[in-house]
Amino acid sequence: MAKYVQNIRGIVNTEITNKFASHLGTIVGNFIGPGKPVVVGRDFNVTSQMIKRSLTTGLMAAGTDVVDFGIAPIPVIHYGKDFYNATTTISISKSHLRPEDVDIKIFSDHEIPLESHPKQVPWNQIGALQYVYEYRDIYVRAILKQAASDILKNKGFLVVLDKTKDVDKPFTPRYWKKLVARPCK
Repeated sequence: MAKYVQNIRGIVNTEITNKFASHLGTIVGNFIGPGKPVVVGRDFNVTSQMIKRSLTTGLMAAGTDVVDFGIAPIPVIHYGKDFYNATTTISISKSHLRPEDVDIKIFSDHEIPLESHPKQVPWNQIGALQYVYEYRDIYVRAILKQAASDILKNKGFLVVLDKTKDVDKPFTPRYWKKLVARPCK
């Protein structure tokens, strides 16, 4: 579990611009240090995708390595940090409060001073970008291990999934069939 959560929220392209996100990524990367990994993910919104790309380039400009989970819910992003020896995870999502806002959540073992000036590394020290997908199976196995599926199948629980937000879409089919004997439609 992260000790510190820093939340930055603002209007996309007005308060949270690509330049702002890139500078934020570089500041976070300066604190974390060159060659160290950061796990990054987002929700399915286009604005989140744009801001994540800018933030990612800022992290790389600071020499930080980026492990990109693509579209993934916050618990999955946070769970995956240990597999990549990261001390920091970042999630970008559309705000639940106002549709024009984007939320950038930084989960870290240390409080990151965000008031500093970004400093880029030389061209030959730019951080690496790695797109990963195996975290999905790792996360699903962990859920199933904790769920004791044989016990749940016999209890007759009613499970309700909110499908209005498809951020969990890559995960639900993977464990749903294993948890329930007969899914409802």
